[in-house]
Amino acid sequence: MARVDIEEQVLNICELVNKNEYEAAAIALQSAHTENILHSSDLTTSLIVIEQTACQLLKNCFNNIDTIKQECLKYIEEVGVFNRYIATINTANDARIRIQSQLLLDADILKNLVVIVDMLACNNNFHGQNFVLSICTWLEAIAHFIHRHDDLFREIIQPLRQSILACVLSDWYQIYIRQSPAKNSPHRAFFIRTCSFVTGVFQCNLLSFENALKTAQSYQIVVPIGKQIIERHLDDFRQYLLRQSNDIENDHECFTGICLLMTNCYNYEAFVKDDDYFKILLRLLKSDFVRNGLLPTWTNDSTILADTLMVQLKNASNDSTIRLFLQQNQAANVVYHYFHAAYDRLRLQACMLLGVLLDDATIRQLEIPGDE
Repeated sequence: MARVDIEEQVLNICELVNKNEYEAAAIALQSAHTENILHSSDLTTSLIVIEQTACQLLKNCFNNIDTIKQECLKYIEEVGVFNRYIATINTANDARIRIQSQLLLDADILKNLVVIVDMLACNNNFHGQNFVLSICTWLEAIAHFIHRHDDLFREIIQPLRQSILACVLSDWYQIYIRQSPAKNSPHRAFFIRTCSFVTGVFQCNLLSFENALKTAQSYQIVVPIGKQIIERHLDDFRQYLLRQSNDIENDHECFTGICLLMTNCYNYEAFVKDDDYFKILLRLLKSDFVRNGLLPTWTNDSTILADTLMVQLKNASNDSTIRLFLQQNQAANVVYHYFHAAYDRLRLQACMLLGVLLDDATIRQLEIPGDE
């Protein structure tokens, strides 16, 4: 869609929103999924109106749960999908990144999201509502954007980070992780998939500072949180992985969230001498679901899982006991598959892990990918 056309489209959506014609606005927004939307800062104010309206409607769902209109729900859902699209546009252009951040990290919207997450954490009357799935989409869009720009946007997300962390440490999390995927529901998607996923991204985000001093400061925050999560949920994590590792596809969304959270808790010491756990990780990396679904970007569960599991193995291999176990179980043969992956960070993780697992003579024989 040409730039002039997208400007007309956005103005039309705003007009529909102002008239409370939310179903028509949702339909119109579907055609606004174009990178041209980031080419003009003139559209930012109008786009923020679209975002803020949806967030306010979402907040209203909690206050008027019995009178929610279907067209409002459709509009909220479509804005969430739109946010996911905006968040995953891969650009190095500072002006476009600024527009992305203004849309996804608007201060008023973040405040409302904190209120919404806190409501879900303290009142299970809302857990089964379908509009909770729109909250999942919205929060994960923010996490995807933060993941792509993990050297930016720290302070503004801290209140949201704390609210979502409270959900991970809640009794509800413990209850829902023990439920069968057959009982999949909005509340399970929110607590187990989304809260795990977002907390995992935010944990990692804190470690990507540009100098050693800030890195040390961020570890002081991340390590205690990771320890708290592992201490509260380690047994449930183990049981969940054992239960689901042979059938990832049946619960791949929650599986991805949990694996990402565990990886970014930075506490591999909890798994020393736990051979079964690392057998599971290797089995996952060999699974068809992970191998066959890889993309050149961090945008689907297969790619996120592969990257996450590789990072976890690399972190864990710093321990000599775990490293020896991986070497004895031919982990390098599993990693070779990812050596030429289309996703650049996955290639890098594979190279780094092979550098730990292989001897110098074998490394010299490797044809290391030499691109960017």
